[in-house]
Amino acid sequence: MAAIVVAVVAVAAAIVITVWNREKSQSGDELDTEGMRPYGWSGSKSVGTRFTDGLIHLKLSPNNAESIKVISVTPIMDNDTTLRVVGVLARVVPDMLPADHEVGWFQQDKGFPPADHDNSGGIDPRGLLVQNTARRDDFSVEFQIGYDVVGNGKTSRSGVEVVYQYQGKTKRFVIPSHLSICAPATVKCSPEDE
Repeated sequence: MAAIVVAVVAVAAAIVITVWNREKSQSGDELDTEGMRPYGWSGSKSVGTRFTDGLIHLKLSPNNAESIKVISVTPIMDNDTTLRVVGVLARVVPDMLPADHEVGWFQQDKGFPPADHDNSGGIDPRGLLVQNTARRDDFSVEFQIGYDVVGNGKTSRSGVEVVYQYQGKTKRFVIPSHLSICAPATVKCSPEDE
């Protein structure tokens, strides 16, 4: 009897997953996918370090005047032995940059939320409505992901999955922003594919 119950639960879960995946479609003209080619960085840090990676941008198309609603942002990690995600923030660039900022983007910053004033202003991305009303070419959503370095070794991120709603449809796009972090700080850390 227990085996039948387990089988029924497994089949029900598979049906739910299949329906959810079928309902999520790939991104379309609302994003500037040509402007989001693979990029990233690597480095070595000491165990106990907390930092923010800010080199993650979702570019909206200048031809799109309709809003998108961010549902979730998920880093795609190969393991959690060296890095552990502690949080995600978002800010619309250039609209949410501090009034007296000197730089409009960053690769990494100390702590989470980021410590530098120019990198401040991020909010919880869930439910964020974004509209490129000025139809600018440089309009994007910057995702700031906080990490703790929790152990020696290497952890890599191959991208960041963004699930969003656009014109009544739930869509998915993986930002091709990669990251590789090694610990301890004295070791050389190559990018994910090396």
